[in-house]
Amino acid sequence: MACEAFLFPQGTRNSSSILRCSLRYLQPKECSNKIYNRIFKFYNIPLSITCYTDCNYCKTMQPNTQPTAPPTQAAPDKTGVEYGRILSSAKKSGDTLVLTITLLISGFLLFLLFEGTALEIFITAIAALLVSLIYVRLMQVRFLGNALRIQNGRHAYLLNIVQEISTNLRMPVVDVYITQDPYLNAFAVGYTHPYTIVLHSAMVEELSAQELRAVLIHEMAHIKYKHTVILAYIQPLSVLVPVLGPAIGWLFGFWGRRAELACDRLALAYTHDPHTVIMALIKIHVGSKFAAYMTEEGVLYQEKMTKSTSKLLSQSLETHPFLITRVHEIRWFAEKLGLLNQSPSTTPAQQA
Repeated sequence: MACEAFLFPQGTRNSSSILRCSLRYLQPKECSNKIYNRIFKFYNIPLSITCYTDCNYCKTMQPNTQPTAPPTQAAPDKTGVEYGRILSSAKKSGDTLVLTITLLISGFLLFLLFEGTALEIFITAIAALLVSLIYVRLMQVRFLGNALRIQNGRHAYLLNIVQEISTNLRMPVVDVYITQDPYLNAFAVGYTHPYTIVLHSAMVEELSAQELRAVLIHEMAHIKYKHTVILAYIQPLSVLVPVLGPAIGWLFGFWGRRAELACDRLALAYTHDPHTVIMALIKIHVGSKFAAYMTEEGVLYQEKMTKSTSKLLSQSLETHPFLITRVHEIRWFAEKLGLLNQSPSTTPAQQA
């Protein structure tokens, strides 16, 4: 039997034992707590219950120990104007320019590779697009088959966060999955609806609710800004194109790193909490155990010590900007928004 009654009043021990024995042969799916409660309520016997099941009845009889959704961090919506400004402020005009230049250079490289044959260039582009559509969909089905899709239960608060962000930023609701992985990471995929965000299990275990909120905003920014669409097309192209594929991937890396910084800025503009956004990044890079030893000032000191051409060249080989670059950018944007001197616990809703 899954549930056990205990702490019976003096003089009722024998009757309690008899009742327990009579319920021993209940079906496994039946909730003995519910039956116990009815019987003992009839005899006016106080009853304390220890529950080892996850049934709805037992949940109502137990104290609520599940994580609750973190308090709303974003400013109240004023007909979408406020969040429209947030979306605009997080983007830089240079991001679109870098993407345009990268597309032109990549097109020119394809033109040289195929010696100006427009048909071959067109066929290659269409093939890359088809591969992208199939690959993204297969990836989403893979997570649906192997990962935990958040719907309710212990981690339902994450879904509440995603739904709130989707409403405020006027974007489709995103499916959130948790997959078993000890490496702290999260990513978004999707060419069109449905979009998917995948959280590694280590993220949910080691980050606070507010830090997970910042991570989810960052990933949803990739979807809102259409980064997932662009990457879904470029990644197969960089693999399918012979010889020049790696060069195309390297070129798009410059835009990709700027896209990551734009999503960091949106997370900051939405939460108005630079400390939480920065600590989430630090934990992802060095782990939660060592994050306490790596302060924001320490990261900035490392950033000053690595200002050189070699840093730029080394970073150009990465898909994401260095941690020191991201922290520097977040603090710069926080100063621009007037948030650096603000207490970490202060929210935009409290400011309004």
